[in-house]
Amino acid sequence: MYSSNYQVHTAASLDVENNNTVASKSDYQRYNDEHRPQEEYVNNDHLDDPTMTTTDRERQRKLLELHQKADGSVYLLDVYETRQQYGYCSIFFSLAQTVILAIMMWQCGVAPLQVNPMLGPMPDVLDYWGAKNAPLIIEDGEYYRLLSPMMLHAGIFHWIGNISVQLESGLFFEREWGSWKWLIIYLTSTIGASILSVIAMPGTLSVGSSGAVMVHFSGCHVFLMLLFTNTVFHLKFLNCFSR
Repeated sequence: MYSSNYQVHTAASLDVENNNTVASKSDYQRYNDEHRPQEEYVNNDHLDDPTMTTTDRERQRKLLELHQKADGSVYLLDVYETRQQYGYCSIFFSLAQTVILAIMMWQCGVAPLQVNPMLGPMPDVLDYWGAKNAPLIIEDGEYYRLLSPMMLHAGIFHWIGNISVQLESGLFFEREWGSWKWLIIYLTSTIGASILSVIAMPGTLSVGSSGAVMVHFSGCHVFLMLLFTNTVFHLKFLNCFSR
């Protein structure tokens, strides 16, 4: 078992500190010295979980050291560990979408604002590069157009909106869920959004990763609902046996 002497500040204790009603750190240290055996240390409960492996405990220790402040305290809300460190797919798709838009505008120029107010290429260029086109998908069997629109953007304004959300929220969700789960949600939501667009707007061209990006928020809501449902179920289950 790894022992540490971190003084952990929770949100509740910080609120009390702001009201000047909490004892000083020296008083805390004195209390802990008086009420704990000499071989034990303060605020080590996060490393005492018997289900934690040695690797997990070491990772938690390094994470706490990384966020340790000058006075030795750690604010728990700053120590949030995700499944992985980087969002590889989010970065890859963002770079690829940026390069494709740049190539389209370099080869074909920028359409007049009356034609494309998003400051991008002509609509026929988007169609050539794989925009959602309902007649071509249904009649000619170009089913790849259900996926290809996610790599295209109507123009610079459209690109800024999608990429900013994808590199902020999408990047966080990928780190939280893992790249494989994120990729499955990204691709399936793109297909679903394209099918819905074919049904609802069969006479228009559609491009962009908006559908895929927004579904990540839906995935987050589903995760919270499942977490709440499981919590309520366990509470009812324990309450049943406590009677």
